[in-house]
Amino acid sequence: MEKMLLLLACLAILLTTSCRKEECINGKVLDAKTNEPISNARITLRYEYIEYGSLFNTLPVVYSDKSGNFSFSATEDHSSTIGVLYVNATGYSEVFTLERTYGDCDEVVVRMTPLDGVLNLTITNATGTHDSIYAEVFNKCQYRNSLYWGVTRVTPYPLTLQPGASISQIVSTCVQDSSAVRWKFSKNDPWFQIDSFWVDSGTPMSREISY
Repeated sequence: MEKMLLLLACLAILLTTSCRKEECINGKVLDAKTNEPISNARITLRYEYIEYGSLFNTLPVVYSDKSGNFSFSATEDHSSTIGVLYVNATGYSEVFTLERTYGDCDEVVVRMTPLDGVLNLTITNATGTHDSIYAEVFNKCQYRNSLYWGVTRVTPYPLTLQPGASISQIVSTCVQDSSAVRWKFSKNDPWFQIDSFWVDSGTPMSREISY
């Protein structure tokens, strides 16, 4: 009887181990406009697992290869579905779309928007009325949510210019998408002036602030 119980226990362990589903993900990162693969994209994944009765959260990082492919498998027992949290690639917005097919190993396609527009911003202290200026550029195509709201600050922030001095900075934007420049002069006052404009397709956009 004891041998039979031992045999059943071993069989149960073998079945549990062999039937446990391994959480894994295979993906491809593509340019949203050209559909070409994006290599060396940094993909931050997220999943949870239970160990000794406690819930753990982990954020593994993988990189896409020259064909835009990436893959990852969770090694922990009792792990949850692996999600794509962030995707970063040089020359692309952090905003991405995701297509997912669920299966034994989930398949995902990540599409990223290229930063193919340019804004040339020039700031000039023409009058010497204000010592410093806070300036920001908002890019619609880089708006992700309230925490990643598509704003590029003109550095240094705030910008201090002597009377007659000027500074120029190039800000990456998305062609045929909207960008807005806003600025203020007081540290404590709210934003009081916003100038919105469209980025022209294939043409660098220029904006000058003179104060």
